[in-house]
Amino acid sequence: MHGEYVMVVESDFVHAGVETAEAVSDGSTDAVDVTFDEDGASVFQTLTAEAARSAGTARLVIKAGDEVLSAVTVVEPMQGDTAVIALPSGVDPDEVAAVIRGSSSDDAGRSAN
Repeated sequence: MHGEYVMVVESDFVHAGVETAEAVSDGSTDAVDVTFDEDGASVFQTLTAEAARSAGTARLVIKAGDEVLSAVTVVEPMQGDTAVIALPSGVDPDEVAAVIRGSSSDDAGRSAN
């Protein structure tokens, strides 16, 4: 992913419930602004804390539906219940937001690289 080898193991993914997902764009970067439900925020906070403790040896892998959106290094654990997920070039943020809003299997997970 983006020039790095990231091993993605399907069983490592954990569902993170979402209240809202909205497409955002600043003209050069497309993203989805996500507000997690209470359980989803807890899942995302736990996973970002685990990834941050890895000191760069693990990535937080985020997918919506069956599409992997990102595999990022996490410097600090997430606080609160919102996240902005930057999308790869060519990925339509409106379509991703629709998948997240319409799917009961939107997942966030992590995988060591």
